[in-house]
Amino acid sequence: MKKIKLIFISTICITLMFNASGQTEKSKNLNVLPSLIPFVTKLEYGMNQILKGENPYKSFHPIPLKTTNNEIQSIYRILKKNNINKIKMIGMEFELIFNEGISPHYYVRSLLRKSENNSIQFIEIEGENFKGKELYVSGQPLVVFKGYALPLKKSAEEFVELLKGSSCTIIPIITKNEIDNFKSKSRLMKSTYQEALRSKRNLNKICSEIKKIKYTEVHLRVDDMAFLCLDKNGKAVGWIKMDIRISMDTIIYLDMVRYRKLKE
Repeated sequence: MKKIKLIFISTICITLMFNASGQTEKSKNLNVLPSLIPFVTKLEYGMNQILKGENPYKSFHPIPLKTTNNEIQSIYRILKKNNINKIKMIGMEFELIFNEGISPHYYVRSLLRKSENNSIQFIEIEGENFKGKELYVSGQPLVVFKGYALPLKKSAEEFVELLKGSSCTIIPIITKNEIDNFKSKSRLMKSTYQEALRSKRNLNKICSEIKKIKYTEVHLRVDDMAFLCLDKNGKAVGWIKMDIRISMDTIIYLDMVRYRKLKE
């Protein structure tokens, strides 16, 4: 009897391992938000040009950079002082607000990045029904995002289709191995792992809720971005925060905030 139980349990374990592996493989091969990749690549390129002492205003072009030259030079000196060798985006806030009329119905908050295989993957994804409740953040209608910001509009549309489609439950989420590749045991990396785990647990619920909601318009909110600063060994030792702002005349521009060391 014990032998039969052992065989039965082993079979279940093997089946679960196989299913988990298959799910991961499907996620890995899923090309999500392809319109966002050139935009994110441009941002990473601009940050690394600052590291090289090049003119960032040209590097980020045509996206306006509002950070002053003095502030950029200060960031450059700090990066050199801390022996930073490379800069990689670790997260970009990309949020959708599904409105029914003028009122928010459902809010999707996500944090995403470009992975090492040049595809978009998520670090965090959360969803909440706000029908009849007050939402304290606001986005912009997709028509606002045009010209150099058109990839943001297209990516938002791709995100909506992804959430409503059959691939929603296998949205690629950063793995522990990928987090470990940054060779850091900092609070930020530990938090990143916890957010990824929670997102995987909640994904089925979000996908199910999205399919049931009624909406007339989608607004996009793109806010904070975080860039990891790596030393010559590829270890993450610091990070830089950058904001995407929208001015009163709906001009989308970039603004940098200071460098911070990662805390263990």
